[in-house]
Amino acid sequence: MTPPFHFVPNPREIEGWHLLEGPSACEERELRGGNAPGELREFIFSPEVGRSVVGADSTRSVEARDVEEVERFGRGSLTIERFALQSSADGCPGIAWMDFSVRLEGGY
Repeated sequence: MTPPFHFVPNPREIEGWHLLEGPSACEERELRGGNAPGELREFIFSPEVGRSVVGADSTRSVEARDVEEVERFGRGSLTIERFALQSSADGCPGIAWMDFSVRLEGGY
C-alpha cells in the first residue's frame, strides 16, 4: 500500500519507460504525464494490508488512517543501481536486467 494510488506511476511498479531519460518518448505508456518514478522508490508495508487494513479487494476506499497504520509498521526504499533496457513489440522498452538494493525499517 504505497501512494499515489491513481493517475501517476506508483513507485511499486517498475517498467522500462520509467527508466528512460525522457519518458514521454514512449508513446504506448499507460500514463501520459512526463513523470516517472526514478531510481529511488520509497514504499510502506504491513502484513495487515487486506486483513485489518484496507486492501485491494476492499469495498471501501483507502483513507489517511489506513496509510498511517501501514507506515507505522514498516517502510523501505528500493534503489535501482544498474539496469539494461530491451526493445519490445509496443515500442516501449522492457527491462532486460536490473541490479537493485533494498533498505527496510520496521517490521517484526
